Amino acid sequence: MAYTASEVSDIEVEKEAFLKPSNDKGAWLLEFNDELRIEYLKNRVDDPDRIMGLKDYKYQTSWLSLISASVQFSKNGTVKNPDLLEKKGVWRYTPVCKMLSTDYLPEN
Repeated sequence: MAYTASEVSDIEVEKEAFLKPSNDKGAWLLEFNDELRIEYLKNRVDDPDRIMGLKDYKYQTSWLSLISASVQFSKNGTVKNPDLLEKKGVWRYTPVCKMLSTDYLPEN
């Protein structure tokens, strides 16, 4: 579930609102204004040291902000220029050892 921030409240949005196909074959563009919040409703928060800032959230939550108008990423989720994407919450503090390899592709 993803939300985009507004001054009044969060607005739930479908992925088509912020994911666009890129001109590069097999790549996608992430485009949105303000901040994007992503919640994994199947995973509870595991933040015993409270470093992720999730005390008010029941599920694993991450926030994304763009440094530019958009950021390009591959089909397997590798961001072309990660410096253009600011992460907070679970995605910021997930250890590299728990991330998927860059050549991972799910089975069909």
